[in-house]
Amino acid sequence: MNTKTILIVLPDARIHKLDVWPFKTSFREAPLTATSLAALIPPELDCQIIIADESVGQTPFRENVDLVAISVLTGTAHRSYEIADYYREKGGKVVLGGVHVTLLPDEAAK
Repeated sequence: MNTKTILIVLPDARIHKLDVWPFKTSFREAPLTATSLAALIPPELDCQIIIADESVGQTPFRENVDLVAISVLTGTAHRSYEIADYYREKGGKVVLGGVHVTLLPDEAAK
């Protein structure tokens, strides 16, 4: 059985970053979306799961990903679509989910 690779992405939420003198900080939260989604994948599927949280590091753009799952908030929609387009252009399978996609499914389907 071939091991499949699943990339779960939490795009950068630039709306949470503040640049107000004298404070340069950002709003941080512990998102549970990626870890919850990863935990729901049955072990018998024998998948390698990569979680990319862009609030702490870059998305590892790889050619050999079988499925890309992206959690989309309104503030991350533009970046989410950039990531989705990259993998779609490479012939990859992309799944978008989250609040923004639920509210604007036609936009997300483009």
